[in-house]
Amino acid sequence: MRTLALLLLTLGHLPFSRGGAQVLIQLAPETHVKYWQAAISTPVEAEVMLQQGDSLWVRSLRTGDTLAVVLSSLARLEVDRGPDTHGVLGAQIGSAVGGVVGGFGLGAGSRRPRTYQKSVVSALAVAIFGGGLGALIGERVHTPHWEPVALAPAPQP
Repeated sequence: MRTLALLLLTLGHLPFSRGGAQVLIQLAPETHVKYWQAAISTPVEAEVMLQQGDSLWVRSLRTGDTLAVVLSSLARLEVDRGPDTHGVLGAQIGSAVGGVVGGFGLGAGSRRPRTYQKSVVSALAVAIFGGGLGALIGERVHTPHWEPVALAPAPQP
């Protein structure tokens, strides 16, 4: 009796499938997605209208058409998780450009010869200024943050 109870308990926790694709994600209405179908190499950018199981109704952002898509038929799916800013990249580019300009450009019009220390100090000063300016500009540049979504494998016959 104890063995039968243990067997039933174990069988109750096994993942049995009734067929069809297993849905791993749930997308809310108005979520922006980018998806690739197997036959098409360019992505379709769309807004989710409704999801029921493995079926997804989306509105294409380019054409405005409403389409029904089966998740298991997609080659790839990405979800827009909000804007990314580029402050660090802007600071890096601004510092590099500022260092070059400060090292070579500031003393080019001077009649007195520059010393090595003045070149280093001016390069550092302009690099710091350029880095700060680049960080400010980079924080104002926003691009979408696309996150790949794991799709369930298609059912095997």
